[in-house]
Amino acid sequence: MIPGGALALALAAAAPCADPVRGGRPPLAEGCLVVYVDVGTNIGVQLRKFFQPEHYPGSKAMPVFASSFPTDESVRRGSRPCAFGFEANPMHTERLRQLEAAYTAAGHRLSIATETAVGTAEGNTTFFFTGSLKNDRSASVAQNAWLRRGHARVLQATVRTIDLARWLRAEVFARSEATRPGAVVVMKLDIEGSEESVLPWLAQCGALCGLGPTMIEEHARMAKDRAAYARAVRPFIRAARTRSLRALAGVMRAAPGERCTFQPLLVDDNSYSADDGSTGNANLDRAFGITQRAPFPEPLPLSADGRAEGAVAPWPYWARAQRDAVAMLARRGRRPEEGLGKKEGNQPNA
Repeated sequence: MIPGGALALALAAAAPCADPVRGGRPPLAEGCLVVYVDVGTNIGVQLRKFFQPEHYPGSKAMPVFASSFPTDESVRRGSRPCAFGFEANPMHTERLRQLEAAYTAAGHRLSIATETAVGTAEGNTTFFFTGSLKNDRSASVAQNAWLRRGHARVLQATVRTIDLARWLRAEVFARSEATRPGAVVVMKLDIEGSEESVLPWLAQCGALCGLGPTMIEEHARMAKDRAAYARAVRPFIRAARTRSLRALAGVMRAAPGERCTFQPLLVDDNSYSADDGSTGNANLDRAFGITQRAPFPEPLPLSADGRAEGAVAPWPYWARAQRDAVAMLARRGRRPEEGLGKKEGNQPNA
């Protein structure tokens, strides 16, 4: 008999991994040297941090962005950064559509799949949520006690599911920029317990080695069987904490000769979670001088025929935003880790 956590890995190994299919069109990430995949987008704050880092000082994601993305203009030339989001909660659909439209109008490459959950196969599933921003931090494809805090009423909706491994291989890893110097794919995986099945699936289907830094939030507290969850996710947690992929040797598939750039990070960045002009910590708000909600970017000017005069937005300044945040804390006599988050696993240094 196979123990619970090992069963998840065994099932992933036994199930056939679907071939990537695009129907002859270019990958969605074609033209993108830098790609950020935001899995579990919620209301889109992490996407805003990616495109407007200067408005979100002190976030734990910023050191990852700052240390991962190329700053050399000669490396960036002819390409651009792109971001993709996935969010299942229908309560966030309108907000995310507005966000996508605003950033697109400003010349950014952003695409958000709303009412869409990630998994191991294409299809549909039931999503459980409450409509409360606080409780819906635990909204999930599985019912859990955290949703019922404060006796909240749990709602249900049918949402689309995608095979994340197949999507990455078809739409991101197949882009022509993937082999260029400076090319990188950064991912955030915050899917309220579904990482128990999704991480082994990505490993088995050869969809990890094409990733770079991957921010993983674990949710053992939400698992129906915590022991099974621990056994399934433990290799990935160990890989993050030891800064070595040796723990994944038995479960991770790679193409012959493929260079593996996967870097698991234990990063849980809930700063600015309400996107209301606060980090969530009044002392840090004062330290960073935050007094109002970050504005959406200005749209590109339109020509007489209604077309945008500028083709693309400038590259975000992640490294500069990180340096500025550290400097602001230093001027107030605070250490960087007080505002930038305690480092966990192998989170990159600023």
